Amino acid sequence: MPDINYLLGPNRQMPLDESKTYELNIHPGYRVKLMFGFDAAHENTIILYDEEYNEAVKRDNRNLGNEDWISQKNTGSSPIRLFLTAWNKNPGDNIIRQSPYRELSLSRENSYVQVGFEDATDNDYNDAAVMI
Repeated sequence: MPDINYLLGPNRQMPLDESKTYELNIHPGYRVKLMFGFDAAHENTIILYDEEYNEAVKRDNRNLGNEDWISQKNTGSSPIRLFLTAWNKNPGDNIIRQSPYRELSLSRENSYVQVGFEDATDNDYNDAAVMI
């Protein structure tokens, strides 16, 4: 992952934590389908960034929904790099009940690629999830 100094996240105010980001490559001749899911009490947002860190896809458990996304076929000669992130806003984090977003930790399953994100401490990694 390239070194970046961009401010990202749902409100474009947070730095990207490489350890909490999943890099996805679409190889030449292929496309990718992402299926989104949420099981969380607090506000969670999944954002897929392109190579220039522009938002390619954004889903959440409040307003945007969890509709599947299918990329265009990569007709180029090299992989297209994408970066998958998830962000949480927990209004209970402070007394004014308007906490900033924070990037969520992630977990990867092996039988298929499922990236789950955790917004609390129960370690179920299902608060925001993407199946690739």
